[in-house]
Amino acid sequence: VTRPAANQPALPADSSEAGEWLVAPIPFFSQQLGWGLVLGASYIFQADAESPPSSAGVGLLAAENGSEGAFAVVSPRLAADTWRITAGGGAAEIRYDFFGIGDESGDEGTSLPLASTTEFAGLEVLREVVDDVYFGPRLTGLSVATDIRSGSDTPESIGDQLDVSALQVGLRLLSDTRDDTFFPRSGRLYDIKVDVSSEEWDSDLSYEIYQSELALYAEVADDVVLAWRGLAEYGGGDTPFFFLPSHRLRGYVAGRYRDKLWTATEAELRVQLTPRFGMAVFTGLGWVTESFSEIKLSNALPSVGMGLRIRLSQQTPIDYRIDVATGADEELVLYMSAGQAF
Repeated sequence: VTRPAANQPALPADSSEAGEWLVAPIPFFSQQLGWGLVLGASYIFQADAESPPSSAGVGLLAAENGSEGAFAVVSPRLAADTWRITAGGGAAEIRYDFFGIGDESGDEGTSLPLASTTEFAGLEVLREVVDDVYFGPRLTGLSVATDIRSGSDTPESIGDQLDVSALQVGLRLLSDTRDDTFFPRSGRLYDIKVDVSSEEWDSDLSYEIYQSELALYAEVADDVVLAWRGLAEYGGGDTPFFFLPSHRLRGYVAGRYRDKLWTATEAELRVQLTPRFGMAVFTGLGWVTESFSEIKLSNALPSVGMGLRIRLSQQTPIDYRIDVATGADEELVLYMSAGQAF
């Protein structure tokens, strides 16, 4: 969330009408979980008159493959947006297919059914150090217990990572000039995160996770927004398999391609047709490799698709997305969820 701009009027902060409740059952679909439902309640509010909207929410998740979970998160923006704090936690049992590590395993498409029971809690405190640039610490505690649902033998690559407890200590540098969080029409987002786990502070594994993203937004015509982003993620040390970077461009089963390094670029054209409905077309390229030297055009994973947007709230521009995309294998993949892809 950034400071209210001309097309993002501030919520009135001096009465009980300062906030807006969003309560809804939100259906979703993914290739891994199947059809599902998130029952969520969010409160959008302003902590002070000079800060942009803050949010707090809780949710319950259930999917047709037996996955379920619960979570809560609060993200206040304080002191004229000088402080950005995020705290949350939850628990879930997620059932999914593990395709192995490396692009060859992803191409082969053979999977192992897993179920991971996860408990987590986290805190992030960012302070504005110069205009629109935030920096601060992150702390995440988690426990992940994974079972093999099929009774098959445990692959050697994940044999010592089925039960993992970790304390991740990290830093985040964020530069954010977007005019709106939920539906940006202009501005830039540059985000760098580094998280470290070490056996020296009683984590089961020592590893590092590096994430970087640059996103640009421009209104190229009335109610027509061009959005672009580039990403790079790397898992060093003994990064557990469930934290290894995976190919997340639309058009692929989530987690089918995973390795130490994921790089991608993606563009999306968003058109607001009416106050209630919009559409989008998108395309991208991604690579899942062990190192930067292995990135070649011949092993790129392309993505192309289009979708419908349905505005859930007129006061807060949150959209419900229904996307259809295809990738290298030319199979159509359906996505249904709330919020922009990026």
